[in-house]
Amino acid sequence: MFSYNKQSLFLFALIFLVMSIIIITAYRYRALYNPPTPPPQPQKEKITAEEPSHEQPQKEHTTDDEITTDIDTFVRKASEAEIIIDLRDQKAFHNEHIRGSILLRRLSPEEIENAKNVVFYADQSVPRATIAQTLAALHLPQKPVLFIGPLETYVQNGGTTISAHNAQSLRDQATVQYVEPRDLAKRLREKTPTTIIDVRRKGNFAKGHVPQAQNIPFAELEKRYREIARSSAPVYVYGTNQEQSFQAGALLFNLGIFNAKTITGGFDAWKKFNYPIAGEQPSHS
Repeated sequence: MFSYNKQSLFLFALIFLVMSIIIITAYRYRALYNPPTPPPQPQKEKITAEEPSHEQPQKEHTTDDEITTDIDTFVRKASEAEIIIDLRDQKAFHNEHIRGSILLRRLSPEEIENAKNVVFYADQSVPRATIAQTLAALHLPQKPVLFIGPLETYVQNGGTTISAHNAQSLRDQATVQYVEPRDLAKRLREKTPTTIIDVRRKGNFAKGHVPQAQNIPFAELEKRYREIARSSAPVYVYGTNQEQSFQAGALLFNLGIFNAKTITGGFDAWKKFNYPIAGEQPSHS
């Protein structure tokens, strides 16, 4: 009995030893080829410098709404203005412009700054930067009265414009009332009250003109047309020749001087018929 038990214990001990060796070997194999996953580390808050923006900072600028006037206000202000300044180019101005307006380049900064009531007009062809720079350079004492938009809008709201006159147009010719030089000569002989406007340049006027004539060069006619006396007496107007006389007569009509009479042939025709001439006479050497 004792011998059997001894052998059994030895066998059990041997089996236990072998199993232990197998278990230890397996554990080492697993540790070698399958390393344990390390426990998750706490995430640290990542602090990074704010990336600089690639967008350029917006510069402060004056918007159209801040410098423009609504059309109703502009029409009212333009009717009261001492000077209406057109900021467009000469070609656009010649084609059509607000009645009584004048191009900016024909005025000095002093004339603008000393005027009591000035308004400005521009359309979409004038860059906004140009408008802002122009107004800033004038050092206006108060916010400018400015309208930016098509002339059609101005006309639709009660404004009046002047368009280029075409001597071949029956409509334009219909606005001009022609008279012969002898008609004016007769009025002068009879000393009938008459207003005479010479639209030639100052130098030409100084060399000789119709007696009693007042010189308002064509380029200044819109600016100075209020100088023409408003009375029942007719206004006689002439230029150098037929074309300039036509342009002057048509312009006076559009300026509201409906009793203007245009001398056919202009000053050239007056000289041709040897009517009296006042002022310095050119030499005939």
